[in-house]
Amino acid sequence: MLLHRLLTAALLIPFVIWFCLYFSTPLFEVVVALIIALAAWEWSKLSGRLTPMRRSLYVISTLVIYLLSYELTKFNWFLYTLLITANLGWILAFINLLRYEKNPQRKLLNPLISSLIGWGVLIPAGVGIVTLHAHSHSPQLWQLYLLILIWTADSGAYFVGKQWGKHPLAPNISPKKTWEGVFGGLLLSNLFIISYGLYLGNTLKGMMTWLLLSNLTLVASVIGDLFESLMKRHSDLKDSGQLLPGHGGILDRIDSLTAAIPVFTLGILLT
Repeated sequence: MLLHRLLTAALLIPFVIWFCLYFSTPLFEVVVALIIALAAWEWSKLSGRLTPMRRSLYVISTLVIYLLSYELTKFNWFLYTLLITANLGWILAFINLLRYEKNPQRKLLNPLISSLIGWGVLIPAGVGIVTLHAHSHSPQLWQLYLLILIWTADSGAYFVGKQWGKHPLAPNISPKKTWEGVFGGLLLSNLFIISYGLYLGNTLKGMMTWLLLSNLTLVASVIGDLFESLMKRHSDLKDSGQLLPGHGGILDRIDSLTAAIPVFTLGILLT
């Protein structure tokens, strides 16, 4: 499992860095649309849409809404409304996680509500990462910084949790995640945050703002990870798919990002 995980990462990471750095924003949007389509296909299974026709219709409708939403971001009011709404949605998701952890016998979501939640998870994340790409310029490569930040946190959490994890983070939602893993991820990623902040030449005030925004993004990434675990628990699935050996499906790979992107993008636009 670990070997598959490392091999998959070794193949994917150089490609992701390449298209972050060298693709134009329209081409970047196409790649993101493909990722959203694959993620929507997996989410449709989590939502209980099991026939190929229903799952295909969900993918098509998700892509249409995503592309339309990005076109509407030329109106600043729409972009800010979308990102603020997404952030409020993740606050509600966090509250739901707390409730489920205390009472794991809660009723499951019906397919319609689950499908709507999928749009709320995937579309702001897709729009947000493309917006970051459009606003990026050397050395402020926001979309690449965000990806490396989450990769660093995930890697730190995985290895520290596997080696020293003893205290479950949310045993009723994701028994394998531990507090030690969370703190390991935060420690490793904060070394990266400080290094990148110094590289950008931030003042002390700027560094404090940078640390705050980046750590809020990391907290959001944990919520995104747990929320996808909750959705899989609702659907009685171990992984969202099997596309990425050692990682599961696309959703299993981007779950942290779905919550982190709206937080980070809104923060960058405001600061």
